[in-house]
Amino acid sequence: MLSQIHETHSYSSPLLPFIFHRDMRPSPLYGMVNWHTNIELLYVRSGCGFVLYEGEEIPMREGDTVIVNTNCLHSFRADPAAANDAPIFSYDCLIIDHDFCLQNGVDTNACHFIQHFHDVAITPKMDELRASWQPGTPNIVAVRAAVLSILAYMLQKTSGIATPPSSDASYKNRHIKKAIRHMEEHLAEPLSLTSTADAIGISRCHLAHLFRKSTGMSVVAYIQMLRCRHAVVLLGQSDLSIAEIAHECGFESVSYFDRCFARLYGQTPRQIRAKRT
Repeated sequence: MLSQIHETHSYSSPLLPFIFHRDMRPSPLYGMVNWHTNIELLYVRSGCGFVLYEGEEIPMREGDTVIVNTNCLHSFRADPAAANDAPIFSYDCLIIDHDFCLQNGVDTNACHFIQHFHDVAITPKMDELRASWQPGTPNIVAVRAAVLSILAYMLQKTSGIATPPSSDASYKNRHIKKAIRHMEEHLAEPLSLTSTADAIGISRCHLAHLFRKSTGMSVVAYIQMLRCRHAVVLLGQSDLSIAEIAHECGFESVSYFDRCFARLYGQTPRQIRAKRT
């Protein structure tokens, strides 16, 4: 059976079952597609971008808030049409543990928050959380209070109920999740649109259509991105040669590995490896 959790989260303290950081997305391309049990809130601090949410592309601008509900597919990118002198797309990211919500009377499996809104009332709440979240020595009581305030605001804003994904959307997303799982579990093996479609039991044309709509890229491009991401980890954490890493990540040749990697990261694998020394 397909696991409902794709991205897992770990916390610095059991008293702070949250993740909070500021992220920047200068790339106009979508990154990895994720889904997870915990709810995620994104508050745009500057610039413009997009969130691909359950196959729907939602524009985001300064002051916007996006709430990623339980197990919903999502990815982010900057707006490529933004002027060169426009602010970089940056946002605060808050992930709230499912069990913490449950302990405070909010079942995020049953409660589907509205995905996107613009309301200045959340700004001081996010500022308060940032002020309490001091690196190394966060004020535990203040952080928990700030997160509860944000959670209460989310409930009030959406009345705790928004339209959940339709059965058709859930059907499509199950296929996308199965496809991504298959790719990740067979990364070192030959992978293609056809082999992935065969593995999850749908036609290659159907998968190609669903996958591009849900992730913003083709199946082949996504496989290459997964392989390059795994290569980055091996380049930094292993002593394998470039050729061995290429083989481990499923690339047909070192030259093909070099081309795919440079296209994605703007540097060759050797240049990344050289930064270790």
